[in-house]
Amino acid sequence: MYLLSQIWLHLLMACVAGAGLGAGLRWFCVRRSQARAMEQARADADAHRLREVQALQASHAQELSSMQERHSVAEVQSSQDLAQRDAELADLRELHGALSQEAAGHLERAQEQRSAWVQERESLNGRLQEARQAVQQVQAVQTERDELQQQVHALALRVDETLRIGQEAQATVLAQQRAVHEAAWSQSEATLAERDQRLAEQAVELSSQMRRQTAMAAELDSLRWRLAQQTDAEQQLKAGAQREVEAAAQREQGLSSELQALRHSLEANDEQLALQAARLQQEQARQSSLEATLADCRQARSLLEEQAGRLRSEADALRAQVMQLRDAEARAQAQLAEAQSARPAVSPLATLSAEALEPLVMAAGAGLPPPGRAQPVDGVLDDLKIIVGIGPVNETWLRQQGIWTFAQIASWNAAELAWIAHHLPNFGSRVYRENWVAQAARLAAGEPVETAARH
Repeated sequence: MYLLSQIWLHLLMACVAGAGLGAGLRWFCVRRSQARAMEQARADADAHRLREVQALQASHAQELSSMQERHSVAEVQSSQDLAQRDAELADLRELHGALSQEAAGHLERAQEQRSAWVQERESLNGRLQEARQAVQQVQAVQTERDELQQQVHALALRVDETLRIGQEAQATVLAQQRAVHEAAWSQSEATLAERDQRLAEQAVELSSQMRRQTAMAAELDSLRWRLAQQTDAEQQLKAGAQREVEAAAQREQGLSSELQALRHSLEANDEQLALQAARLQQEQARQSSLEATLADCRQARSLLEEQAGRLRSEADALRAQVMQLRDAEARAQAQLAEAQSARPAVSPLATLSAEALEPLVMAAGAGLPPPGRAQPVDGVLDDLKIIVGIGPVNETWLRQQGIWTFAQIASWNAAELAWIAHHLPNFGSRVYRENWVAQAARLAAGEPVETAARH
């Protein structure tokens, strides 16, 4: 009776254990599937983030390269344009300088020729003035000669009149005397003597008049000789003045022809200067246009430089973003490496079956506590209830011991399993009978929950 009751009791316990084992397996499979899905989601998220970072980095690098190429091309084009415009401006300035020097030379030569012509004209004017003065002197001499001729003529008339008057007076006197003599002839001898005396006086007076007449004739001859000499000198002066006037007229005519030629030359030079001035104005207008174009190019260059500065700033910002992404990628890789390095190695017990694992755990006695962590690494913790045999109570107790992940359980050895089996609140033997180490190793490796539970 006692044996039968024991058998029924064991059968009941086996049924209960089998039902619990099936539920636990189903729960373990579900948990394992969830853990694997979470792990896969995290891996996919990390891979997606890494691809996004790489794509963004490649896009930034390509955009930065394109902007650098555009900027380099723009700088080269701007430099070429500026060099070409500078060369054209230098040529225009050189041409302007040459034209200015040539115009200055023409102007200087024209001014020198004008100065020479003015000096020569002043000299000719001086000579002409001298000739005119000589002509005036000749005219004055002619006037003086005419006056002398008039004086000589007047003197000759006076002499003739004097002689006529004297002769008439003498004839009158002689007639009177003859009448008186004839009338008084019969008078006395005294009267005759008186008459003779008067006649003698008259003869003296007549001789005196004759002498005066002779002196006046000599003076008249002298005046005539002087007049002839003055006439010869006047003719000579007149001939010399005429020759000088003719020579001055010839020189003036030559100078007039030279002046006309010089005027034509000046007009030609003025035309050339006008043409050169027009060319100079055209060159100045072209220079102004080129300077305006150069200013536009400089403004465009400044705009390009500003745009290049903005592009550099954007490139620097992109580089900073790339550096930040690289730093984030490096930190993520470091965290991943740290997490991978922090993940403990899988225990060899994960390859054993439950029957082979039990004697090892029993042989370990009380065992040793497994290493735990006060906090999960980066907040990563697994749902331990996926493992068959771990319920909410056991999971809470494992959390208190610093067990957070499947990898920690997968690294337990026999001593640690023995310690957990002795201290686990519920069903400590399930640690080795359901081989938590093997389940945790498969879940940590990413196998589906159902697959991990079937094993």
